[in-house]
Amino acid sequence: SATFPVGGNISSEARQLLSATQEALDAAIAVCRPGVSYSEVGSAIQNVADKYGMGLVTKFVGHGIGRHFHARPHILHYRRHWLLEALLPQGTMSPNQTFTIEPVLVVPGGSTRSVTWREDGWTAMTADRSLTAQAEHTILVMEQGAEVLTQRHVSRP
Repeated sequence: SATFPVGGNISSEARQLLSATQEALDAAIAVCRPGVSYSEVGSAIQNVADKYGMGLVTKFVGHGIGRHFHARPHILHYRRHWLLEALLPQGTMSPNQTFTIEPVLVVPGGSTRSVTWREDGWTAMTADRSLTAQAEHTILVMEQGAEVLTQRHVSRP
């Protein structure tokens, strides 16, 4: 899944947000291979967000794909403090493991705190209703890297 523009004209801020979100997802996928700490995914995403001065909604995480919905491992989309990682490591990737990466970036200066609409109990937005964008892929860790299982192979007009 991914956020996409609706209508012909969107602001340059919105365009940069969409581009940075995709760049963050791509950077995270690029670090995936056996033996790599899950925390490297969050660091890769955080590096891109920082580059553009954007925030990250930390409430949402990637997750394992298996017999249970939102299974382990939980993939954080932000950089963990080095001490926390040293004391409570997230673990490392293994061949044939499948999980999602789904960062949510926020425009510079926007709130990174997420709230849920009471009307449906599911729809999320930032506390100040700032522009956000989300992109997601499910990946399979392979011996030499990662395969994107949800890659679109159709072109749009």
